[in-house]
Amino acid sequence: GEIYLTFTLSSDGTVDTVAVNEETSSADAYLQTIAFDSVQEAAPYPPFPEKLKGHPKLSFNVIIAFELK
Repeated sequence: GEIYLTFTLSSDGTVDTVAVNEETSSADAYLQTIAFDSVQEAAPYPPFPEKLKGHPKLSFNVIIAFELK
């Protein structure tokens, strides 16, 4: 299954928001929870590089694909 996520990071690398796009993601609640938790548990992320310091937040759209064996 594929889980489509949008998350926002603050310039210091902390996670501001995480959301699962339920319209395009697999309906499997377990996979959605794993994907959601993975983004949050990986925090804190590295601070933004100097070139991006003028941006207080950045949003990312990612697809996490799972293959069950």
